[in-house]
Amino acid sequence: MHRFILRAKELKNMFENILIGVFAVIIFGGAVAAWWIENGPEKKDKDEKREK
Repeated sequence: MHRFILRAKELKNMFENILIGVFAVIIFGGAVAAWWIENGPEKKDKDEKREK
């Protein structure tokens, strides 16, 4: 029984680490997407058109 409790704690810790990693990837991906929308190639095209 003691091994089962230890195993459950290990699985809980592993699940928490995976969950934190997934949220970190989602947040980082959202930040990259927002940056791309603000500063991507379309932004450069608009800036060049304004200068002309």
